[in-house]
Amino acid sequence: MKDFIVTWPDLDVQVRADMLDKNPELCQAFWDHLPLKTIQSHALIAGVEMYSWVPIVTTAPIRVEEPFDQQPIGTVNFYSFYGILSIKWGPVSEPLPAPPIAEIRSQEDLEKLKIVGREAWESINYTKRLIKQVIEKGV
Repeated sequence: MKDFIVTWPDLDVQVRADMLDKNPELCQAFWDHLPLKTIQSHALIAGVEMYSWVPIVTTAPIRVEEPFDQQPIGTVNFYSFYGILSIKWGPVSEPLPAPPIAEIRSQEDLEKLKIVGREAWESINYTKRLIKQVIEKGV
């Protein structure tokens, strides 16, 4: 199984995401563009969701979409039509259909997401601090 590593260097946080087999072409398109460097942001409504803009253009089909509010915490979605990578780090109330490509499965990494999520929330609402994000293929 392919995996990738998401790092927030300024926060000294790193997590591992395992690719899912639900959207194989979308996963491959994302994988083919790694590594990526971007800036972490945070949704303002509907719960605790982080997202980042990723410069990927693809026509890869989306085979499976799941309501965001029903996905497990740690789900990584790739909205290829918007160039957005999102990570659900806590409860979300929005039933928006989302195309999952990976999951952050380890309990330790899910706890680390809370650190990044809080910093991203503070950044978007108060500090305006740019939080760098690096996404690389796993080893």
